[in-house]
Amino acid sequence: MAKKQKTNGALMTDEEKNLPMGLGYATAADRLGLTYLASAEVMLRLLVDFGNEAFHFSMTAHLTKEPFWKAMNQKADKLADILKGKNPAYMAISWFTEPGQLRASLYSRIDQAMPNDLSDAALRKDPIRAHARAFMAFFLELSEGAIEGQGRISDAQLTADHIRKFAGSFLGMDPAMLSLNLTSGENKEASPCG
Repeated sequence: MAKKQKTNGALMTDEEKNLPMGLGYATAADRLGLTYLASAEVMLRLLVDFGNEAFHFSMTAHLTKEPFWKAMNQKADKLADILKGKNPAYMAISWFTEPGQLRASLYSRIDQAMPNDLSDAALRKDPIRAHARAFMAFFLELSEGAIEGQGRISDAQLTADHIRKFAGSFLGMDPAMLSLNLTSGENKEASPCG
């Protein structure tokens, strides 16, 4: 049996463990100099940062298809590692590290969207990594003009909606509860993530 991964919650003091509503995790993260991953603001900022990286990579990589996707997936896998609680710079709570929580939540979303589709084994095997990769792939499509609002929705609005959707999925929240306003630069070289 594989050794169960400990969360940074193991570093909490007894006093922090007794604080209600996740305040102990937030307090411990502050005390330890870690980023509290379960904060909506932190998740949105994290996804904006990864979105900017994906968009700029899409615009500047100039690689053929296979090396491009290999490099893009490596970038997405860094996001997945954060979401799995494998990056020690983030205070990861059990929602991110316990297989029965974030992983199960994302798997349930997959099952609802594609109940009879067994064709994508990777998606079902590691839904956190699959969702991180899907999050990043959007920015290639945006940079290539494959996603557009047909003049009604700006790239910045499409990007904000995409980031809110994935932040909601990763936090187990309704994306409508998340507030994110982005502004886009004048040219396509500017990142839509602000």
